[in-house]
Amino acid sequence: AAAYANQLRTIALMLLRPFDSAPANVARIEAEWETLAVRVVERNAKARWLHEQLSDLPLELPEMREGDAIWRYTITAPTIALTRRIMHGLQRAGLSGSGLYYPLSALFGKKHRLTNCLVNLWVDATTTEDHLRRTVEVIRAALG
Repeated sequence: AAAYANQLRTIALMLLRPFDSAPANVARIEAEWETLAVRVVERNAKARWLHEQLSDLPLELPEMREGDAIWRYTITAPTIALTRRIMHGLQRAGLSGSGLYYPLSALFGKKHRLTNCLVNLWVDATTTEDHLRRTVEVIRAALG
């Protein structure tokens, strides 16, 4: 718990900032709110495509449900070694991905293998069809 509390204190200043009420910032927030539904549909479509492309691999894939708003598509590799192979492959290819999960079970004195096997895949507006295709190629090669 102490390690987690220290981590939260370290990032608190980045997370907790005073609201910027400048007209330009308020306008930006309003504009982004207006496009939120469209962005969610686009992200979900990319996540569904990844789901279809990866469904035959020995990965745990998240359940896709109606009404989801997917921020990152998170897969679970069967081992820590395969997770690292996927992450190194993505990095070498210049593709986005992360495995940044602090195991909350550590708060209770337990560690869970799962937190070391998670890989976040980007599905935001910066993620092109080519990016998605290459991501699948890297994951397949890592598991191959």
